[in-house]
Formats: sequence, structure tokens, C-alpha cells
Amino acid sequence: MAEKKQQHPQKRKRAPAKSKAPAKDTPGVLDVVCGQCKGVYYETTKHYDPERVPNTSMCRLKEPYRSRGWDDWYSPPPGDGAGNMECPQCGAPYVQTDLTLQTRGA
Repeated sequence: MAEKKQQHPQKRKRAPAKSKAPAKDTPGVLDVVCGQCKGVYYETTKHYDPERVPNTSMCRLKEPYRSRGWDDWYSPPPGDGAGNMECPQCGAPYVQTDLTLQTRGA
């Protein structure tokens, strides 16, 4: 009898990689705009939720300011309250009177 050659099983196709894009109901990175001088020194992080009162974990210093050694919120503890969120240019609070951040698409 002739020997049958063993066939290699077909390789399984890999599932496509999951997108790292944010979910549709999660905002992407937004610029945080100072309500007084209109300066843009911060951007939102993955912790930003427009439905919650902002805190320091929701924003981070933008480039090139980070690489220049600027302090991020003067180094408060992560998640510190909105009272420490001030514009480095004019000193105005970033949190508006309605307890929101003024943002715009980056």
C-alpha cells in the first residue's frame, strides 16, 4: 500500500486587530481652552468625562510644554480637584462657573 502523505492542517487566519480608536461615546483628545486668554496649554486624557466635575487627572500638559520642563498643574496629586486647574499664562481657572471645561477638537 502506498503511504499517504500527511497534509498540514490549514493555518487559521488571524482575526483583525482591534482598533485602538476610542469608543464612539468616548471623546477623543480635545484641547482645553482658557476662558479668559484663550490660551491652549492642556489637552484631555482618557479620564476626561464631560458629565463629571473636572479634576487634574482629566487633563495633561501639551507638547512642547512638557518637553520644556513645565510643571503639570504644579504637580498636584493625581485626581486633585478643579481648584488647582489654572491657566499658566494668565492664572485664570480652567473650570467654568458651570463646572465644565471649555474644550475644542484637537
